[in-house]
Amino acid sequence: MMKSIRLKLMAIALVVAVTVATSITVPFIGNVAVAEAATVKISESKLNMEIAATTTLKVTGTKSKVTWKTSNKTVATVTSKGVVTAQSAGTAKITATVSKKNYTCTVTVVPGINPYQTSANFQEIQMAGLSFVAPNIYEVSGDEVAEGSYKAVLKLPDSLSSITVIANVTGTEAVSYEDVMASFEGLSEENLQASFDATYGAGNTAVSDLSAFAYESQNGTTSFAYSFLLTTEKATARMISYNLSIDDYSIEVISRDVEGYDIYIDAEYLIDSLMYVQ
Repeated sequence: MMKSIRLKLMAIALVVAVTVATSITVPFIGNVAVAEAATVKISESKLNMEIAATTTLKVTGTKSKVTWKTSNKTVATVTSKGVVTAQSAGTAKITATVSKKNYTCTVTVVPGINPYQTSANFQEIQMAGLSFVAPNIYEVSGDEVAEGSYKAVLKLPDSLSSITVIANVTGTEAVSYEDVMASFEGLSEENLQASFDATYGAGNTAVSDLSAFAYESQNGTTSFAYSFLLTTEKATARMISYNLSIDDYSIEVISRDVEGYDIYIDAEYLIDSLMYVQ
């Protein structure tokens, strides 16, 4: 009887010992934590981006909070969601921090096709084989309006001011500034007024303060430009028309400034940036 009880007690003790040993030597929670730490990673360790491009970095393998920062916000910025925007040429390190551990991605930002897009504050616009750059505040629309004739309109939000680019494919080599200027022989307020009367009806517009000048752009072209005031029932606008020839295009850039924003500066930057990309 005593032997039987002793054997049962020994069996119970053995079960307890195994249970205790098992609970101590199998740290399930610890193993899960170790596994998670071992698999946490950032989606990209290196990125090449063009100015104004955006991409989203992600951290996988964790449900913990991720914080983001950039080493150089003039080159690349990053949001709290990991959205990276290339700002200007250079290199920046994007760091994601998770549970006090850092995961990094090196971002190299290079200029796009048009070198005048120097930062994300500018947008490159391509139309019919041409590339030009303007501040990204402008809303851009445009299309082919006739065979071989293209128009892009850059409009300031909540404004009557705009820049219009008209490109006509000539099929011939670029002509000289003198040839462009000669095509405007006889330009006068009376002729301009007659043109607006024919389009909008007599008495609906008034042309005044006409002057002409040459604009020499940074890309080596010279535009024949003329400036005048155009008054309608809605507003008075300072109009400047720049006319030039590049490759096999005849181009007119029209600055329409109603509020006095001096948007001709943006129009001339656009002309500076004009280049053939096909």
